[in-house]
Amino acid sequence: MLGTNGTNTSLPQKVIGVNNAFEAKKALYSTAILNKDTTVSSVGYNGYGGNTSNSSLVKTMLKSTGDHLKGVISLDKGLHNATLVTLELKDEITDLDNAFDNYAYTTGYNGYGQAGTNNTSYHVYPTLITTDGTTPITGISSIASSYYSTAMLSTSDEENVYTIGYNGHGQLGNGTTNTSYLPKVVKTNNGMSNLSNIMMVKSGADSYHIMAASKAGGVYEWGYNANYQLGDRTNQNSSYPIVVGSSPLQIDKTTIRIDISSSDKTADVTASTASLMFSLFNEAAQGDANIKWRILNKNIADFDGDPQNVINDGIASNTVKIKGVSRGTTVLIAYDEHTGKTIS
Repeated sequence: MLGTNGTNTSLPQKVIGVNNAFEAKKALYSTAILNKDTTVSSVGYNGYGGNTSNSSLVKTMLKSTGDHLKGVISLDKGLHNATLVTLELKDEITDLDNAFDNYAYTTGYNGYGQAGTNNTSYHVYPTLITTDGTTPITGISSIASSYYSTAMLSTSDEENVYTIGYNGHGQLGNGTTNTSYLPKVVKTNNGMSNLSNIMMVKSGADSYHIMAASKAGGVYEWGYNANYQLGDRTNQNSSYPIVVGSSPLQIDKTTIRIDISSSDKTADVTASTASLMFSLFNEAAQGDANIKWRILNKNIADFDGDPQNVINDGIASNTVKIKGVSRGTTVLIAYDEHTGKTIS
């Protein structure tokens, strides 16, 4: 995988045959190189791609027709696969200002459907990622590969993120842990809206989590979190994007008992979360919590008046007054739109 014709080295060596490299990506046993002429060279382990013969010298990535794959503008490497985005001239041109489109390709291992072809067949040549198993997905500006999943950034006005593949830790960001063979948009606000206004998406060949940078400056992460890599001060996995630097949503009471026979049939409940967020553009960026409340059965208890915002030493919290209505048990839910966390 060093491109030095099989020779190990303890010092940096120039990769043989590479003279116009622009970017390089490394996986477990292979390397892919994006050249300035928009072609891609690869070297190393090749058990799932090309002619499946390993190579100690770089070779240019080919289409199934034998032609060089050209027009590549974004490149990444998964564990045993490569993902690419190309800028290609459209077959039918009706507007010179809209003559090109961006396509996403993948090649190599596809055991968890991360190729977006609605199957788990390996691909020995670059294969178009599709929306339905047949129709190529278009309008993709960049691509990122994690352990067995793929994330793509859309060029649409909303600038959404699409993910495919293994999802055992919630790294597809759609609120489930179900593997997906076709691209699905990453959700936020507990699935109520699409993650948008994103300018960059990244992961790693051996990672089970994905991160996205917002144009507003904040950073989102989702997926595996056993080593606190999501930056939310917990080690709990998240199947929805969370804001890096936010604190967990907390509620000051786990059980509320209201005596409906008393003169005061109410109780106060407070939910809070830290408002200090990590920002790419402003280290001291503040984002107040925006907490919404819900009572599952309002025949048992209801809100007494509107929730009031309370700001105290950088902690944003919402306090609600609950009144008892009749005998029974119900559930009070607090949801923070800013961090995407729910507590009940």
